[in-house]
Amino acid sequence: MDKYSDLEKILQKLISLSIEAGELAKSIKEKKEYADEEIENFIRNNLKNFNYSFIGEETKPFLSQDSNRCFVVDPIDGSLNYQNGDENWCVSIALMENNEPILGVVFVPERHMVFYAQKTKGAKIIDCQQHSERNLVIEKEANLIELLGTSNNSTEIRDTLLNTVLNKNYIRFRHTGSIVIASLKLIMGARGIIYGGKTHLHDIAAVWLILKESGGEALFNKEKGLFIATQNRETMKKLERFYL
Repeated sequence: MDKYSDLEKILQKLISLSIEAGELAKSIKEKKEYADEEIENFIRNNLKNFNYSFIGEETKPFLSQDSNRCFVVDPIDGSLNYQNGDENWCVSIALMENNEPILGVVFVPERHMVFYAQKTKGAKIIDCQQHSERNLVIEKEANLIELLGTSNNSTEIRDTLLNTVLNKNYIRFRHTGSIVIASLKLIMGARGIIYGGKTHLHDIAAVWLILKESGGEALFNKEKGLFIATQNRETMKKLERFYL
């Protein structure tokens, strides 16, 4: 049997679960300032039957002895935005196999949109309000860089990116407060480069795959806590030489 033959069913489960988790987070937002752990436990409990490993931001990891697959979850990426009533937060769920993402799902509750990808199958976006679905492909080039998790040395990083590495007119630095939302903006043509310091696997596992399957490039250095995303291979090659 093809090892990916069951992934479509798992993908549909993750899509529906991400929506349920996002709607749950919205429903309790007025009652609780911090809902991350509750949402993570909700997701975790709904994935127990798979008996895969589970790594989340809030709870103790579960390591399965029976599978080389692992769910990686960020229940609310952009927690501060969530607490402050900003729309830039999301639910992120990935399935990894042999340390590589093979399914990635991100639900953006305030925009009623699901972004998802399956390894080698491309990426798609679902508009839950319009009940529509379409392929997700980077089409528009942007010249805007976003820096996240770099408060101590952001000026140095910015100057290096602009002057030393890229030698290109990238301008306007903005901060969404969510590395996943920023990466989705890159796919949609509103960012050219994302630079994320202090990044963990649970932050980017899902959007990492969505980026690659939509035609973008992503680099994650776990030891350095560094995540870089670009719209094309040419730009990434310049950054790889400098940051790896």
